[in-house]
Amino acid sequence: NPVTMVAGLTAMRRFDEAAVARLNGLQARAVPGIREAIQQSSAPCIAISPIVGGAPIKGPASQLLRGLGIEVSALGVARHYRELIDGYVLDDRDAALEKEIMELGLTTRVTDSIMVDPEAAGRLAAVALELVEALR
Repeated sequence: NPVTMVAGLTAMRRFDEAAVARLNGLQARAVPGIREAIQQSSAPCIAISPIVGGAPIKGPASQLLRGLGIEVSALGVARHYRELIDGYVLDDRDAALEKEIMELGLTTRVTDSIMVDPEAAGRLAAVALELVEALR
């Protein structure tokens, strides 16, 4: 959603602290300034894998990834964003990929990342925020 991406960009420019925004990294490429704002921020930048067990959680992620020549896996996404992010959260189902992702220079956390209800979303948010704190 372009409005959400612009709001996320505004938040990144305004705060030195971690800004949590719902940004689709692939679609964010179309919004000027997103990449630069992330690179210029002193706050740790993390990503939560949109791919679980080799398939997207929802939406057209697999088609977008394939169209850009990116492997449709948690590892493929980590490789693509490794120059932009400091940390990466991947799902329990992809735990076997953690070592390779860490070898990219990323700090990782492995957890159940499927947000089936508000409690699951809260647990994922807690893991993500703990990772941000660990990277400070």
